[in-house]
Amino acid sequence: MSEKKAYIPPHLRKKKEPNPFLKNNPPPKSPSPVPPQVEDTDLFPELGNTGSKSTSTMNFAASAKQTLPPPPPPKKPDILPGWIVISRENGKIQYKFGEKPALDHTFMREYFARMRQLNNLDKMEARLDRLQELDLEINGPKYVHASELPYIQREWEREQELENQVSDSEEESEDELAEDYEFNEDLVHS
Repeated sequence: MSEKKAYIPPHLRKKKEPNPFLKNNPPPKSPSPVPPQVEDTDLFPELGNTGSKSTSTMNFAASAKQTLPPPPPPKKPDILPGWIVISRENGKIQYKFGEKPALDHTFMREYFARMRQLNNLDKMEARLDRLQELDLEINGPKYVHASELPYIQREWEREQELENQVSDSEEESEDELAEDYEFNEDLVHS
């Protein structure tokens, strides 16, 4: 049978190679430099020999009066910034890139200003639509199609009939109230 091993949590297990992307891992050790050979006499000077003293022949006063040559004019680049030159050499296509152009934020400013204008225009159109719907609800349509005229005329006639019926019933109810009041007055005065 196989031997049962005790569980070892992952953080306590031996790691084969450190992860180079983690910050806490130490950098890999580089091999130590080879120490020089002690027997090599070229590496060490002889004791007591101070070496030869050389005298300087430089004229410091004359060099202070000399003027520096003017710096060369800046070389005009062969390729303008942001451009690519495509050429063919020995049957192979070659790409030469110009410098990366400086960022120009004016285009982005204009773009965002235009987007704000369009957004405001959309809001205004939506508000106008809401107001027109509200006006249509409150005041009704501003025009009527010719095919709708007979229907509208019938509706007006029905409304007139209803108003006449209501006004007749109100007059009758007022008369009845007046009679009742007179009746009650008689009872009170007797």
